Amino acid sequence: MGVDPAKSGDTARSNLTMDQTSNAAPADDTGGMVLSLAAAAGVNLTPEEISAAASHVLGEEWQTLKNMPTDFFPRTLKRMHASGNVEQVIKIAAAWIRVRRVEMCGMAAVRKAVLQIVAENLEVLTRQRRLKLYQDAYGRTIAEEWFRELHYFVANILIPGLDELAQRVRDDPNSVENGRDLLLVCPIDLSDESMIRQLLEWTHQYVEQNADSQPPAMDEVNSPMEFEAACVEILRKSGWNARRTGCVGDQGADVIASRDGITVVFQCKLYSIPVGNSAVQEVHAAKAIYGAHAAAVVSPSGFTKSARQAAAATNVHLLDVQSLSTFVPEFTKR
Repeated sequence: MGVDPAKSGDTARSNLTMDQTSNAAPADDTGGMVLSLAAAAGVNLTPEEISAAASHVLGEEWQTLKNMPTDFFPRTLKRMHASGNVEQVIKIAAAWIRVRRVEMCGMAAVRKAVLQIVAENLEVLTRQRRLKLYQDAYGRTIAEEWFRELHYFVANILIPGLDELAQRVRDDPNSVENGRDLLLVCPIDLSDESMIRQLLEWTHQYVEQNADSQPPAMDEVNSPMEFEAACVEILRKSGWNARRTGCVGDQGADVIASRDGITVVFQCKLYSIPVGNSAVQEVHAAKAIYGAHAAAVVSPSGFTKSARQAAAATNVHLLDVQSLSTFVPEFTKR
């Protein structure tokens, strides 16, 4: 009894997902894969056709066939089988095997390699995520810079890393576990949007699940932006709703924090020498610009005499990193 061609595409799609059918072939059962296709198309293939398809090499034809709709294979196999075109039957069945192997084996091998490369770069990715994710004045998380960083990582670190692994497999097939499966997908074409989206998703998920949520130790902070991000994390853990203002046009405030109806603007100075009075003047001006209730300067290296005098005259708080976690402006204490 034949299969309705109109339904054959749906049947093929159900056969693509291994856990949806109890008699689906395992990844290494090429004959079973051909039989799955034959069942979807409603045709009977000879053992010789099955064997030939299992060992057939598609070569460059694969580049065209791999982008065909899912139901292309059963529909075309049914037509070729009916016309007695054995050569085309073998080619279509071989293409089906390739589709199944890419989906079940190739993508699994790529995902494993991706997670390995992301894990090796997790410390840097965590730092970049901390720097480039921030909240705007309305409490929305702004992620555009972080997503640009992910795209950069995928294009410049991840894909070259995958290609390097693939080359190692070509040089020595036993050098990488499941390396032959990796070659089903690599090298990756940067114009393959669906593959790039998948790489971005795997990378993003791994970082979100494994990134260290703790602020970096101060001896690990290497840039002004990292210092600002570290101060934000310290304030948040102390109950403040804190955010970085950004690098351009900050009007003298690096960080804005609010709690219990009180808003404070901060300048965060990662200096190796004491901070001078210009920072005090700038954050005092920012207090008026942002309509804040208080202003403070944070520095790990102390303050000059003139800075302390200016702070006393303008009611600007001068803080070191240790006191930031317990900071409460005088007039908000109970």
